[in-house]
Amino acid sequence: MDTNAILKRIRQAEWLTQAITAVCQLAWMWGNGLDDIYYKTSIACMALAAGLIAVGPTRGDNKKLIALYLAQGTLYMIATATGTFRLYGLVFFLLVVKAALLNNLKTTIALSTFFFLGHAGAHLISVYFYKSHLHSIIHDGPIFLTINFVESQIIAGVVFVAVILFTRAILAEQASRARADRLTKEIEDMAVAVERGRIVRDIHDGVGHSLTSLNIQLELTSKQLEGERKEEARQSLELSRKIASGALTELRRSLKTIKEEDINLADAVDSLAQRIKEQRQIAFEIDIDETALSTSARHNLLLIVKECLTNIQKHASASIVKIRLASGAGKAELLVTDNGRGFQSADDAEGLGIRGMHERVASLGGTLKIKSLPGQGTEVLVSLPT
Repeated sequence: MDTNAILKRIRQAEWLTQAITAVCQLAWMWGNGLDDIYYKTSIACMALAAGLIAVGPTRGDNKKLIALYLAQGTLYMIATATGTFRLYGLVFFLLVVKAALLNNLKTTIALSTFFFLGHAGAHLISVYFYKSHLHSIIHDGPIFLTINFVESQIIAGVVFVAVILFTRAILAEQASRARADRLTKEIEDMAVAVERGRIVRDIHDGVGHSLTSLNIQLELTSKQLEGERKEEARQSLELSRKIASGALTELRRSLKTIKEEDINLADAVDSLAQRIKEQRQIAFEIDIDETALSTSARHNLLLIVKECLTNIQKHASASIVKIRLASGAGKAELLVTDNGRGFQSADDAEGLGIRGMHERVASLGGTLKIKSLPGQGTEVLVSLPT
C-alpha cells in the first residue's frame, strides 16, 4: 500500500473515531439531562478537527502539513480535557502515524513528542482538575486514578514509538522498492542497448563479410560475362549463390543466442579461408587451439577474424595471411597478419568494423592492438583472459 492509500485510510479512521465519540457523548448528555458547557466544547473541538481533516491537505508542503497536525492535536487536547473522549488515545495514535509519514525523522520526533505531552496533559486535566465540579461524573479514588494515568502514558509512549518505527519501516520499504524498480529498468535498458550493439556488430562482422565477398564475386562474374566466358561465369554465379545463402545463415545466427554446438572456431575459420581462396590468390596459414575458450569468446573471435579478412579483401591486396590462436598461462592470443599494403596508423582504419572489434574484445576483458605501416602489412593481436 502506498502513502496516499495509507493517508486515505487514516482520514477514514479519524472520522469514524470522532463520530463514535460524539454520538456516545451526546447520548451521555441526553441520558443524564446535562447541559454542560465543557461537553459542548469537547464536541465542538471534535467537529472542528473533522473539518480540518476534510479541507486540509494530505500531501505536499511539509510546513502546511505540520501546521495542520498541530491544530488537530490542539483540538484533540481540548476535546479530551473537557469531555468524555474515551477514544482519545486512538486519534493521537493516528496523528503520530501522519507525522511519521512526513519522512523527516526530526519533524516526526518533534511532533510525536508534542502529541504525547498533549495526550498526557489532557488526560491529567480531565482526571484531576475537573473531577469534582466540572462534570457530573463519579471518579474513583486518587490512588487508582494515579495508577490509571501512569499506565495510560506508558502504553501511549510505547505505542507511539512502535508506530513511528513501523511507519518508517514502511517508508523505507517503499523507497527500496522504488530504487529496485529504477535499477531494474536501468538494467533492462542496458541489456537492450548491449543486445542491440551485439546484433549490429554481428551483422557487420558476419553478414558484412559475406556481402563483401558477394560483391567481389559478382564483379568477377561481370568481367567473365564481358569476355564471354560463360562456363566460368556460371560457376561464379553458383559461388555467389552459396555466398548469399551463407549471408542469410549469418543473419539468422545474429538474431539468436549462440549455443556451444553452433560453432567450431577452427572449422569456421578454415571455411572462410576456402571461400576467399576461390576469389583471391591468397595463401593461408592457420593454426588454432580453441580448447580453453568459452562459447562467447569463440563466437567473438570468429567475428573478429571475419572483420580482419574483410578488410584484407577490400584494402590490403595481400598474398599471404596468417591466423594463429594459442592458449597458455591464463590467456589466449589471436594473431592475424598479412603482407598487404598496410596503412599509416590504426587511426586511418578507424570505422565501424574496428570499433566493433574493440567493443568485442573489451566485453571479454581483453586487449586489442593493431600495427601497420605502408608497404609492410598489418598485424592484429587480440589477448584474452581464459
